Amino acid sequence: MKSFNKSILKTLLTNPNPIILDIGSYDGKDSLEFLDIFKNATIFAFEADERSINLFKENVKNKPITLVPVAISDTNGR
Repeated sequence: MKSFNKSILKTLLTNPNPIILDIGSYDGKDSLEFLDIFKNATIFAFEADERSINLFKENVKNKPITLVPVAISDTNGR
């Protein structure tokens, strides 16, 4: 799978303070990249897997990223 260069988003988004939803954030590395590109972004990271949540917390630590420990889907339920 080819990697997506997230820095291109800076040329596409005119708002220097975007709200970013990182759905399926896994270990938080994408959220950290978004924060590096947009210093004043509001970032919500969604992750439901407890194992990934622990990785996320280890990687993100005290960065201004809000972890939302739920899954996103088109249906309600487990």
